Amino acid sequence: MTILWFALATAYGFGDELQLGKGIKKAAAVTRLCLPRHDEEPKRGLLHLVESFWANEATDLRDKVYALLGLAVDEHSESIIPNYESSVSLVYAESVRDIITREGNLQVLSYSSGPSVHGEIAIPSWAPDWRSTAYNLNGPPEHRRSSLYQVDMELRKNYRTAKPKQVVFRSAGDTPPAVGFCKQMKRLYAVGICVDVVCNTSKTRNYDYSLEEVKDEWGTINGWNDRTNFYLPTGQLKFDACVDTLSASQFTPKSDLREVLASFVPAISGRKFFVGEAGYQGLASSFAQVGDVMAVLLGGAYPLTLRKVNDHYIMVGEAYVHGIMYGEMMTRLENGWAELEEFEIW
Repeated sequence: MTILWFALATAYGFGDELQLGKGIKKAAAVTRLCLPRHDEEPKRGLLHLVESFWANEATDLRDKVYALLGLAVDEHSESIIPNYESSVSLVYAESVRDIITREGNLQVLSYSSGPSVHGEIAIPSWAPDWRSTAYNLNGPPEHRRSSLYQVDMELRKNYRTAKPKQVVFRSAGDTPPAVGFCKQMKRLYAVGICVDVVCNTSKTRNYDYSLEEVKDEWGTINGWNDRTNFYLPTGQLKFDACVDTLSASQFTPKSDLREVLASFVPAISGRKFFVGEAGYQGLASSFAQVGDVMAVLLGGAYPLTLRKVNDHYIMVGEAYVHGIMYGEMMTRLENGWAELEEFEIW
């Protein structure tokens, strides 16, 4: 039995788009047929869509953004207008500005390309590389680092016995983004707080790590093997603070350390453990190195790792910093214990 695309589209309520649409609009209508149907309308913001289709190929790399504009439910008055005269790097950078306006937060920066090499496409470090080749840049899916948002969702879904906290990460509280862009869309200006500077890191850990090796190495870096030491940002014993860090602060630690570490694979994999000069600790991108800055940007759910290069910064990636994931730095700011500054990020 053969079913015409138009007939199927009509049954789903958007046949006119397929019949009358041309180019991107028509492609978008066909794509909508491939999306799952649920009783409740799924979230289809632009960020959700480009992330969902990240692994898919596109003949024209600009269509990794343009082809999805018609599907997004969060269109606004200044949404991107497709322009095939624009470079791929410009389109991907413009998608960041557009998504920040749509979402009202900086979650899109969690997908930033970071200081990796992109060959012929010079993408700013703060912009995601939406190409399918970039999606597979770090090897097969089981070895790729998940965003902290994905880690949060995976932990909630897979480890129900440990009762995850009900509060999602909100390192900048309810603050709106305070960002700007240069005319050429090569620089991002963001207001935030410098939290700490990395002074030591572990090796990057993937899914094949040895639990005992992680315990020994991270314990040596932070002194968690001495159970009388305190982690000053939270007042916890360092051992308890490290166990919380390994889980990205989602679960009450279990009695068996081996079982704890085995349960925290999503948070650890693809990341480094770090400690900072001011005493903070956490999980950072595999690109992180000594001297990098941990910052909380207004409007951001997660701290970001930035690297000072001459008079500006490049973005290294998101980070979990234990003790500041739930708006604590905003409280310090209100009490005059922290200051805002502007970061120029290339």
